[in-house]
Amino acid sequence: MKPNFIKYFLKAAEHEGVEMPMMNPQKDSGEYGEEGGMAKSDLKTLIRNAQELHDLISDNEDLPEHVQSKITLASDYIVDAANYIKSEKQNPGSEIPDSVDTEELEMEDD
Repeated sequence: MKPNFIKYFLKAAEHEGVEMPMMNPQKDSGEYGEEGGMAKSDLKTLIRNAQELHDLISDNEDLPEHVQSKITLASDYIVDAANYIKSEKQNPGSEIPDSVDTEELEMEDD
């Protein structure tokens, strides 16, 4: 089972309040095949721009809140994607559960 990135990132975007165009998150076997290459190309662009941004910012520089927010959001998405792929490679076919609200979890006394 290949990871369904569209569904995963739509859920992440929805969680963050980011509006996304309506997309069908269902896997269409005729639609997939080159995602790895496209993702690697996107990641190369991300690495290049992240390095450039890193070099432009000094440690004690104040950044506008919207810039801080975008950097944090991008970091969160990349960490989530990396964790998803690692999990999928370690446990093929398993699905990452939706976010769990720890306040809803109840401990049972034995």
